[in-house]
Amino acid sequence: MISPVILLWGFPLGPVVLATATTVVVLPTLFRLCAAAAAWFDRRTAWHRGLVVVVALGCFFAVELLIGYAVRVLPDWDAGTIYSNAAGLATGSMRTIDADYYSMYPNNIVLTLLLAGYLSVLHQLGATDLYLGGIALNALAMTTAVFLTLVAARKMAGTASAVFALLPCTAFIALSPWIAVPYSDTLGMVFPVLLLLLFLQSREAKKPVYVYGLWVAMGLVSAVGFSIKPTVVFVLIAAAAVLVFTKKNALSRSRHASVVIGCLLLAFGAFGVGSATIKAAVAGSGTLSFNVNTNDKEFPVTHFLKMGAVGFGGFNGPDVVETKSINSVEGRFQNGLDVYRERVSAMGPWGYLAFLDIKGKAILGDGTFFTWGEGMARQPVELVARDPVSKAVQDYFYYDGPHFAFLRAFWQSLWFATLLLVAAPLLIRGRSLVQPAAIVMRLALFALLLFLLLFEGRSRYLYMYVPFFILLAALTAGTMARRFAGRPAEPAHTSGEENAGSDLRGGAGTSAGRAPGPHARPDQAAFIAAPH
Repeated sequence: MISPVILLWGFPLGPVVLATATTVVVLPTLFRLCAAAAAWFDRRTAWHRGLVVVVALGCFFAVELLIGYAVRVLPDWDAGTIYSNAAGLATGSMRTIDADYYSMYPNNIVLTLLLAGYLSVLHQLGATDLYLGGIALNALAMTTAVFLTLVAARKMAGTASAVFALLPCTAFIALSPWIAVPYSDTLGMVFPVLLLLLFLQSREAKKPVYVYGLWVAMGLVSAVGFSIKPTVVFVLIAAAAVLVFTKKNALSRSRHASVVIGCLLLAFGAFGVGSATIKAAVAGSGTLSFNVNTNDKEFPVTHFLKMGAVGFGGFNGPDVVETKSINSVEGRFQNGLDVYRERVSAMGPWGYLAFLDIKGKAILGDGTFFTWGEGMARQPVELVARDPVSKAVQDYFYYDGPHFAFLRAFWQSLWFATLLLVAAPLLIRGRSLVQPAAIVMRLALFALLLFLLLFEGRSRYLYMYVPFFILLAALTAGTMARRFAGRPAEPAHTSGEENAGSDLRGGAGTSAGRAPGPHARPDQAAFIAAPH
């Protein structure tokens, strides 16, 4: 992984590895500084804490909007198709969406219609640059994902971990050129971490009716997320598995079995009802020139299976042409299966494993998440923004800019450090590392990676799940820092389960004006004072 597959441009391996090692070495000191900031934050009144959060998120949004404005260019791949159709519906220049594209990829219809509704409001308000409006929506979604990530970190491991999580959130979310591409990978980022928060709340609820309600909400959120990015459903499946195989929660154990069955039925029932409702709404929207319920041109799942077994397992134009040329539904399905078998057989068992190793490195080893890689880097593009500030931003964030290599190396070294922290629990033990919410994230990421290894995959498909990588890294960093300070991995009063007494604001179990209670999260003041 330290020498991943390079798909677009390389990076200086030596300096990147050195920067990664330096980052890991300074982690205890860095976490100590985060703990100091967290202690200051927790001593503030609720009003002041809220103000700090609003200002911080406002800065995130402003930075994202600045970068998006500077490097905006209409993509020449699916994201551009979706925007063009959404803008056409919003302005009235189109009455129906492109039947040829959407009949093959109906999974993008919901996102197109939602974006069209948003752009229609902007158009009616007199906005002239609708693509910039799409970038603003992107910034809002990504900033919301950051907020939810910080809330989850605070609930799981205290304010210090939330402050620490703010650092990779800044690097990978606030400072990412993906902000300029309103698409499912970015607009869908809120769904995995929102589902995780609902799961956390369900573990804390003491009454079955609240637990049931939260699992219904998880099913509905999953249905909406699935209609935008299908891999969202891995979180619901992982949460269901953890619910079945863990017994510790705020409810009595004697009622656990009945509650589990009820939660599963309600969650997946809500998912089914929500999905059916969304499909009916799409069919009745009046924006389709084909019947989505009887559409026989959709690319089958086996098409993506065969594409996932050639090259680096990403997009393959000849495969698309071949699948499109087959008229029957059964023929397209069988063709994908046959071609996949032929390709795997030609490689042989060991050859296929070697192929998956290379493909896995290409997917997991790119700290830019294939930014500028979806067709846009084939040749230099003409950026719209030409003002001095935008040109300065382009020097760093445009792939042909003079300082992009520096930023690329920065992302790469920090991504390697993040992956090391995510994998560290194989060697480091701590109850916060194996709490149910952490297991949910690991199971969801495992399912995602397995899916991407078998089917069409590239590192962009990981981007929606970046909050999970950040949260797992923050949990590990906290455990390592406490051990380095000579303290237990978790205080004696910590059970490894979520803090049942916390709420979305408190998290750490403290508030201004009173000492930490007996069930508080790690005492940050004591941690700061610990010998290093």
